[in-house]
Amino acid sequence: MTNGRRFIVSMLLMMFVLTVCGRSVAAADGPKFSLQPSTPDSKSLGYFILDGQNGQTIQRTIRVGNTGDTVGTVRLIAVDATTGATSGIVYRSDTDPRTDVGAWITIDKAPITLNAGESRNVDFTIVMPASSRPGEHVGGIVAMDDETKTQSAGSGATVSIKTQTITAVQINIPGPTVERIGVTGVTGGGEGGHQTLLLGMRNNGTTMVAPAGSLVVMNARGDELQNLPFKLDKILPDTEIQYAVAVQTKALDAGDYKANVVLNYGQSGETRYNMPFTITPAQIEQVFPSTKPQIAGATQVAAPTLVAPASARGTAVPGALPNALQTAPIAPSLIIAGAIAGGVVLLMGAVGGGIVLGRRKRT
Repeated sequence: MTNGRRFIVSMLLMMFVLTVCGRSVAAADGPKFSLQPSTPDSKSLGYFILDGQNGQTIQRTIRVGNTGDTVGTVRLIAVDATTGATSGIVYRSDTDPRTDVGAWITIDKAPITLNAGESRNVDFTIVMPASSRPGEHVGGIVAMDDETKTQSAGSGATVSIKTQTITAVQINIPGPTVERIGVTGVTGGGEGGHQTLLLGMRNNGTTMVAPAGSLVVMNARGDELQNLPFKLDKILPDTEIQYAVAVQTKALDAGDYKANVVLNYGQSGETRYNMPFTITPAQIEQVFPSTKPQIAGATQVAAPTLVAPASARGTAVPGALPNALQTAPIAPSLIIAGAIAGGVVLLMGAVGGGIVLGRRKRT
């Protein structure tokens, strides 16, 4: 199975710029760790793609190096992958439960200390369960820097930075290739003046696919109110997401609607979905909080309009990423964690895209 090969890349997440209170903070100098497969079947790819059998044991080797300028200590941990909120592959935290590839991999968890420029081979074992779903499974090996770097953010604030490197491990279990995306529903969503429709999708197949399609919204009379095209990155098998599609031009009021969804994906996959849905007053209030007290019996005004960039069109628009990630369509679920002096904890994350939404004008 090669459907997901070009989408699974070795990720080098070493240089970040963190903005705190309008000030840019560069990651401090010190040890910087890299990961590279050492075995011939994966070395040229920069990540692991392995064909396995249920109940089989596979031995492989990964090379961890210190490309920084000082000695450092690193731990290697196996984790599961999942699908990010905007599609694309992300990796779970080292504290999350492991139920897939992350649970199949056994690796020495002892810390490894490397001098600047030094590298070392580390063996790991993959034991596939006796009975597991056919198709593509994805996880990763994470190199976690034991050192926390402290950097000044100006105005007396400091930021603590930890970096990590992730290399993908894809394991293909033999069986029929099934392309099947199910639609689980449409609900109203959004906040802060940005109205969206949450389109639930689940990959019920055995292979990664990247759906593209449209969401058409009609009122009870069958009049078309919204025609929202979208294009997603990969969705992993056995995962589901609530994909936020931006409402265009005019906001939808509370009420009953009909959704017509068409999805195309993979070689010949197609899903059609027709279902009524409701936008509740509570959902409207969440997106557009009242700016003045509500008066009982007051006349309802027409829905204000939305101002949306031409690039939105209800689709996912890729967000800016650090240079080290420009060629990587997948991203970790947690890239960097920082703590501002005074006890405030800051978490920085990244995914493979962001949604550009409209902003509602009040009259």
